[in-house]
Amino acid sequence: AHRLLEQTDTVTSAALSKRLESCERAFASAITDPSEDRLGLRTDVNALVLATSQILMATSKGRGFLSSHPASRLCRQALFFLVWSAPEPVRESTISRLLALV
Repeated sequence: AHRLLEQTDTVTSAALSKRLESCERAFASAITDPSEDRLGLRTDVNALVLATSQILMATSKGRGFLSSHPASRLCRQALFFLVWSAPEPVRESTISRLLALV
């Protein structure tokens, strides 16, 4: 999704790149430091994946709803990733974050 945004919206892509780099640093730290909050990191990554797919859908406008468009597939994958084998604390944290948006 990020690569597709780079082609269509460089400003948004640059902002997402900063978030992605932050998650990558946290992931690298979690590998070497067992005290890192891995559930929090997973929740952060879930939020980033979901936001990126939503931004891609918004920038692709109506075309993103076509099953042949990459945004359609990436949104479905993001939602699947959100719930697939997520431990209860990650689900709870994700739901709390989503409720804070409304």
